[in-house]
Amino acid sequence: MFRYGRWLMLSLALPAPSAVAITLEQVNRATIAAPMDINGGIRDPWHVSHDGRYALFDSWANNLVAGDTNGVADLFLYDAQADAIERVNLGNDGTQVDLLSLRTAAVTRDGRRVFFNSAAAGLVPGVAAYVERIYLRDRVSGTTTLLIRDHDGQPLAEPTYFCDVSEDGRYVLFATSARMSPADHNDGFDVYRLDRLSGDYQLVSVALDGSAAGRTSYSSQLSADGRYAVFGSWSGNIVAGDQNENFDLFWRDLDQGRTLQVGRSEPYGSPTDVSVPLLPGGNAVSDDGRYVLLETGLPLLPADTNGTFDGYRFDSSDGSLQRVTLGVDAAQIEYYKTVSGLSADGMSVLFIATTPVLPGDPVGSERVYWRNIASGEITPVLLHAGASAGEGRVLGCMPSADANVAYCTSSTQPLFQGPEDEYANLFRAVRGESAVRRVSRPLVQATAHANGHSGVYSVAASSDGRYVAFDSSANNLVIGDNNGVRDVFVRDRLLGTTARVSVSNAGAERGCPSTTADISADGRYVVFESCGTDGTAEAPLQIYRFDRLMGQLLVVSTDYKGSPGDRASRQPQISDDGEAILFVPSRRTSASRPIRTETISCATWLPARRPSSRAIPLRDRATARRMERGSPATVVSSPSATWRAISSTTIRTHARTYSYLTGTCVSWNVSVRPLTALSSTTPVIATEFPPMGARCCLRPMRPCRHPPVAIGTS
Repeated sequence: MFRYGRWLMLSLALPAPSAVAITLEQVNRATIAAPMDINGGIRDPWHVSHDGRYALFDSWANNLVAGDTNGVADLFLYDAQADAIERVNLGNDGTQVDLLSLRTAAVTRDGRRVFFNSAAAGLVPGVAAYVERIYLRDRVSGTTTLLIRDHDGQPLAEPTYFCDVSEDGRYVLFATSARMSPADHNDGFDVYRLDRLSGDYQLVSVALDGSAAGRTSYSSQLSADGRYAVFGSWSGNIVAGDQNENFDLFWRDLDQGRTLQVGRSEPYGSPTDVSVPLLPGGNAVSDDGRYVLLETGLPLLPADTNGTFDGYRFDSSDGSLQRVTLGVDAAQIEYYKTVSGLSADGMSVLFIATTPVLPGDPVGSERVYWRNIASGEITPVLLHAGASAGEGRVLGCMPSADANVAYCTSSTQPLFQGPEDEYANLFRAVRGESAVRRVSRPLVQATAHANGHSGVYSVAASSDGRYVAFDSSANNLVIGDNNGVRDVFVRDRLLGTTARVSVSNAGAERGCPSTTADISADGRYVVFESCGTDGTAEAPLQIYRFDRLMGQLLVVSTDYKGSPGDRASRQPQISDDGEAILFVPSRRTSASRPIRTETISCATWLPARRPSSRAIPLRDRATARRMERGSPATVVSSPSATWRAISSTTIRTHARTYSYLTGTCVSWNVSVRPLTALSSTTPVIATEFPPMGARCCLRPMRPCRHPPVAIGTS
């Protein structure tokens, strides 16, 4: 800990449950002092619970939990409510596995029981290694049980592969070459359902005559209650008329013993025989068993002419098919990557596309989308907060059955400088929210404390708490900080990185201090005050806006010709969308005359004479109270200042109001500078400073045409 520096601590939290206690987090951390991140790769999640609280994934990293010393990939469970990671492929006494555990896994709806595959020894006493077996981990009792045994209670000699489980954990679907039913006379793999309550095994991959299917069957899923199963098979004797000798999907009602073919495949040996229907990695069966989600490269409908893979929804009630991976107005998607899962009601689908789906989507990126099948409404999954939301390489996603949460892996959010795709990370995105939570975080992160005072002039945070802007005199927060003066930094609390924003467009350091920062709601824009554009301390203070997405610095405190103000400008505040900036320019006239902002306005200021019914929303920084449209006025914390919003069609959200104005308002005048083109007659902000009076002015972005007009008297 440094001796003289002041710690900058924020009582902020990335989205977390209300039951979690509020904690203080040090924000002014250095990212250049032995940064640590996960030290192993992460694949797509294996399973997500119905409400998205729990997610199962595997990773080679050994610093996600304490005591991970086995040197192999492990299976982990993430609890979003506790925001904690737990390793689950352990023995009764906490024994670590000595072999990979990279097979299918699932967690029950309540998060208590985890089902997984492993060929390791030591999970259960007396079970040999090198044979794939299914285990049940009870997280409440901390016990691990071998799930499938022979009729004598001994471990099977044949491998068993876990496929799926009902939401309550009663029914388990698996594939094995062992003969678990008298009707099983083949030597291939068959699909079975285990009733854990009765201990009975039911053959799922059944032929027309009631015997086991003639060829290998696997790749299966269950409905939520365990009644309906969907499985894949090479067999041609499951339904009548199946003569393609290729892999097909089948739907079966295990209570009524009825089987339907899902989709179709081309005959084996044909040019398109590899384009077989497949189940997604996520949920494929609606809770009631009616709908099945599949993807295929074959055009199953006449309108399918894009020549690529598409997602289809099969309706078991009438045997119909509907293509569900479509764009706006049901347009075909040119390059589709994969379908990720179906919602519990069968009405929503999650998919990944490598071509633009929505207007404004960048070309060459991979994005994730929710699509409402009935209405066609498309909602992007925002993996990146801020203006760049959703851009980048998405490796895979897994949706929750309630269609509210998506867990996705991405390798385009590097935490530190280095290869972009060295390790993928797992992120949790809630539908309709911009905040994204990074799941794959190391248990301990090594960082260094700032070696100078931080947050002396200002501290500001984005609306979701991810980005924090602050000033600091420390020189160890970023590499190359050698100017010896105070700078403005932004801390990304999700990625654990710190960046300096008080630099030139070329990235050069400023030679004079930069202070008093504010940040837009999405974290894209940062405003601050610093010396003039010549970089010398003698030049008047100017207001700057830094665009973190584009890396561009803009001088805000300019006149209508674009020249920097000839007097100091201070205390900037930025609107939620970054399109309006409030700041305080020094007065030119004496205190005995009405306040005039000629310093930076020339004759471009126009009066705002009366409130409008279409008031811009205001936010009181002291109380965080937000004014709705139509509200007449709001009083900030100082009793001597009242702010009134009036008509504007350009600024979408208004800048936060000041809470520090005092009775000496005659020394300052608060100004609004829109950063978009305005009509010369459009009023923006009306300000009053009782009892001293003030001016109310508009700064249109065009040459002067009208003289200034005072409102009130001094």
